[in-house]
Amino acid sequence: MTVDTLTAPHSRPEPETTSPTAPRNRRQTARRSQQHSPAPSRGRDGAVDLARAWCLIVVVLMHSLMVGVSMGAAGPVLQNALDGWPGLVPFTWAAQIMPLFFVLGGFSAFTQYTALSAHGVTASDYVALRMRRLLRPAVAAISAIVAVLAALTLLGVPAGIVTTAGFRLSQPLWFLGVYALTTALVPAAIAAHRRARWTTVGVLAALVVAVDVVRGATGIPAVGFINLAFVWLLVQQLGFWLAEKRMPSPRLFLAALALAAYGALAVFCTCGVYSFDLLSDLNPRAARWCCSESDSLRCSSWSRLRCAGCTACGR
Repeated sequence: MTVDTLTAPHSRPEPETTSPTAPRNRRQTARRSQQHSPAPSRGRDGAVDLARAWCLIVVVLMHSLMVGVSMGAAGPVLQNALDGWPGLVPFTWAAQIMPLFFVLGGFSAFTQYTALSAHGVTASDYVALRMRRLLRPAVAAISAIVAVLAALTLLGVPAGIVTTAGFRLSQPLWFLGVYALTTALVPAAIAAHRRARWTTVGVLAALVVAVDVVRGATGIPAVGFINLAFVWLLVQQLGFWLAEKRMPSPRLFLAALALAAYGALAVFCTCGVYSFDLLSDLNPRAARWCCSESDSLRCSSWSRLRCAGCTACGR
């Protein structure tokens, strides 16, 4: 039996055609294959990198301004230097950049996860990679803080000062926990985004509203901490939309959207649902409510709703 008899007719190479339509057909085939092939991963976006750098600068600046050390009768006093500053409230309306930070984080996560998935990286491998990059410097910083606090204690620094210093140094770490959570859920969040973009955003937005309603109705401030997950997951989803270039682009529309958002926030703050101090609104405080029990007896139902949205901060 010869080789020719073992070779199927359809497996033999086709003779090269000399038809004048062949080049055009090859061009059309190549064009169709390019249209159906996965899009190459995009490089770094300069505008996104610039915005993320700006966010980091604002975060560092805000926490630096909070550091206050003064001398009291009993020795050094550590306090928040921004407390009591009349310009703090309007300043928070311009410097509250955490939502933008999570939008940009969602943008970067989507582009990175998409590129790595195309090269065979699994969801668990991606999460492990991101956790290593996120937690290694954090563990080093936390270890340094522990060493400093231990040294202060051994040097005989009063316990009250060490406690206050520990609180101030660890206060920004809330961001680490929330960001680690949203990062760990990136594969699931992207899968939900690809299956049902509008539904995913709608469900997360409904959960955010539901938590605030329950918090106001029950008078339990700690309920609001649940939104540390739902709010930032919702904002991260918007970063996915931005990465896919599905966000609205006309500047007039974006300006109108920003104006509407600020207007709605101003209405909620005026009604007492939220505080005008957006820094205090960032983390729901598990503190006493602004209206006492005797005051609430004199409040109407609408006034009680206003009181339920305010936390005590000396006002």
